[in-house]
Amino acid sequence: MKPLYLPRAFMALVAALFLLVVPTAHAATGASTVSWVRPVTYTDGSALAASELTGYDVQCTFRPTGGSTAACAGLSPATLAGGLTTAQVTITYPGNTGGRVCFRLVAKTATASSDPSNEACKDLPALKPSPPTDVVVTITVSTTAR
Repeated sequence: MKPLYLPRAFMALVAALFLLVVPTAHAATGASTVSWVRPVTYTDGSALAASELTGYDVQCTFRPTGGSTAACAGLSPATLAGGLTTAQVTITYPGNTGGRVCFRLVAKTATASSDPSNEACKDLPALKPSPPTDVVVTITVSTTAR
């Protein structure tokens, strides 16, 4: 049987296609539970009834480890119902880097929006591979007769 020789151009094409299908980064989706105390007054001190709150806008930023802060990707939902005081929101972040995610809320009525709330942040660990398993060591001992 003759050996198979492939042209260099073909091998380069195969290598390029391999790079296209092998992912270079892993995205992780994280569910965060955000809770808050609803505002009970307007900025002038007058009472704000719970029924007057029409919703909350969620503001989210993510700063990957060693990177720059940007708006969260895949934030869902970005608006919450007015009667809530806790909600679960989902974001997508580059899991291979980890980083810091921060949330703020803006309360809304039919006629106005509040200033943003305080910022609540959480550090997210970078995803790392699981350790190898079933490691086996084989020792071969040879002796020489004299």
